[in-house]
Amino acid sequence: MVTEKTKQILFWILASPPLIMLILSAIPKIIRADQAVADFTTWGMLPLIVALGLIEIISVILYIIPRTRVVGLTLISAYLGGAIATNISFTSYTLALIPAIMLSWVLVCTLFMRPSLLAPKKK
Repeated sequence: MVTEKTKQILFWILASPPLIMLILSAIPKIIRADQAVADFTTWGMLPLIVALGLIEIISVILYIIPRTRVVGLTLISAYLGGAIATNISFTSYTLALIPAIMLSWVLVCTLFMRPSLLAPKKK
């Protein structure tokens, strides 16, 4: 039988890569790195660059805190959904796979810890 501590350790091992990728993706936006500015200019979203980077960081922080994990998951889902749409619209379908895989990964990790999210509510 898997203990709660083992489940927590496994969760963090599995959930860390996409969360780290989100943080690493946010940093160039916040510091307005040249490549990020060029991309956001191409997409017509330059005024939002810092705000989107901060939203990424806030989403990850909310996801890390167990009590706010569902809120963090919701924000991460919305953010990565926008990333998927942007990649499909402005770059390529292949690049849209990266945020799609990250979103699936975070969702599976969340359901691993809270399978009750899929269970119907009892009356």
